Amino acid sequence: MVYWRSWPGRDHNPIEVSQKFAQALGIYYVPERKAYCRLDESGDLVDVVSIFQETGDDNRWGTSVVSVLADDLWEYVCLAKCGIVFFFDFTRYGPGFPGWKDLTHSDHIDRDLFYERAIDDGIGSFCRGKFVVRPQITRHDVIRRHKEALNPKRQYATFKAIDLRTGNRIEASSDPAMMASYFDEGSTLPLQMSPVFFKPEVLRRYKTTPTKYTLTDRSISCRGAWHLETYDVNSAGQVHTYLRYLGYLPYQEQLYWASMNEWPNGSISRRAFQTDFQGEWATDYDALIAVKGKIKRLDRLAPKWWKPRGKATLDAVQYPAGESDGDWAPKLLHLDQLVVEGFILKPLKEMALGLGRPFEREWQSLVALRECLLGKDVDPVVATKAFEALRTLRRLRTTVMGHSIPDKREEATREAKIHGSFRAHFAVLAAEVDAALELVLDVLLPDRDEEK
Repeated sequence: MVYWRSWPGRDHNPIEVSQKFAQALGIYYVPERKAYCRLDESGDLVDVVSIFQETGDDNRWGTSVVSVLADDLWEYVCLAKCGIVFFFDFTRYGPGFPGWKDLTHSDHIDRDLFYERAIDDGIGSFCRGKFVVRPQITRHDVIRRHKEALNPKRQYATFKAIDLRTGNRIEASSDPAMMASYFDEGSTLPLQMSPVFFKPEVLRRYKTTPTKYTLTDRSISCRGAWHLETYDVNSAGQVHTYLRYLGYLPYQEQLYWASMNEWPNGSISRRAFQTDFQGEWATDYDALIAVKGKIKRLDRLAPKWWKPRGKATLDAVQYPAGESDGDWAPKLLHLDQLVVEGFILKPLKEMALGLGRPFEREWQSLVALRECLLGKDVDPVVATKAFEALRTLRRLRTTVMGHSIPDKREEATREAKIHGSFRAHFAVLAAEVDAALELVLDVLLPDRDEEK
């Protein structure tokens, strides 16, 4: 089950577990945890096989310990029709040990215990042998446990919701048995698609842990655990979804959402109504989606003046949640990383010079981009407007992140709140950035087909 491997020239000899054992338990090695892990129902890592290694020195031996969760070990031993054999060797003697002289031996042989012992009067003694430990569970126990895992006893939280049938405010369980579908004629139960509303801060935990959660503009997934099929944000900034989808979440996750649950300050978003009830494509303009679409196109076309941003950078850009600037500032950083940091100075400078534009040594990529647009005969007012949109994004990123001057940060925050919320400000900024990118694509890549 456990192998201590070596390789010539390597200082560290790794400890590995049998592939048969690892695959049977569904575990994978996670280097930063020094353990073979799996995911629990909440998407968190569980250390099933932990490996501890401490190197020795001239004065002491090193130590290596491998531990396995007992339930998993016994399950494997049971299914493999094996037992566990422990070897032991105890030796006792006093100071100035002269060596064995007159040992008296005896042996013990039992069903699961075997050992040899010897005593040398006045000198010492030893006992060495082995004992077998058989599985503590039966195959029936294993089968029962896995069946229970496939069909666990579910718990359901209660939410404040708007009954889609009556329009009344209700408090309803997310238990599917306590809801009705459109086809359940005569039922008085709330409809499955009854909307439920939440504080915008409900999304914050999913934004701050991208290694565990995948957050898109309409869905949330937790690695190997659960998936919220749809959500959206209404004009009042509230997050909303539907009773039926909340019932699919693990109970602890439902409790988290319930802690952010509140009565609505408006209706569901127009986009959600179009897609979830009318069965149509959303037609409302979403600036952030538009920006991401143009960045994806730039990544595909890969002009020499653009550094492809990649999926991770794209996924990191989301609308800010809540009324605190604690989420707004990082989102400005992510948007700046997605857009402004993609422009490469040297090729843009070469293009500007080739178009007959002047160029000063201290100018950076955004100024070079403006000069390229002017060199392509873009109206100076239009070119400057695009440049200012991108420069505003860079200025805000610099002002609200890092060690900026507090007064300037507070001023930027006040200006953002003029729009009503940080989300609304972010949407306006994203729209301006989108317009700038539209101009850049039309002017600098007019004949490039994205399929080429």
